[in-house]
Amino acid sequence: MNSCVLSYGGSVLLSKKTPLSFFKNLKELLEKYTATCQFYLVIGGGKPAREYIQKGRSLGLSETDLDELGIGITQINAQLLSKYLQANTRIPKTIEEATKKKQPLMIMGGINPGHRTD
Repeated sequence: MNSCVLSYGGSVLLSKKTPLSFFKNLKELLEKYTATCQFYLVIGGGKPAREYIQKGRSLGLSETDLDELGIGITQINAQLLSKYLQANTRIPKTIEEATKKKQPLMIMGGINPGHRTD
């Protein structure tokens, strides 16, 4: 089976402008294509992550600490999407963890400081 990676910005997930139909359409799309492709959906942190990082930077936190704050927000966003899409019950913290389980859809956030979810 082929692997496919989708990346969504956290802003898409949390924007007040994103209609609820977006989530329904995403679910239908993924259900249609998971028969032929194992999907990895990576979600970013969006505005909340940027706000935490900005606040942490003003407090003098290290770049690694700032990245870890952002990763935490992406993990929360991944949980929301995973629960709605009835995908993985545990959000992976590593690539190995994500690829170890062979399931049609794996939702994840950021995993490594210094690497963006984009």
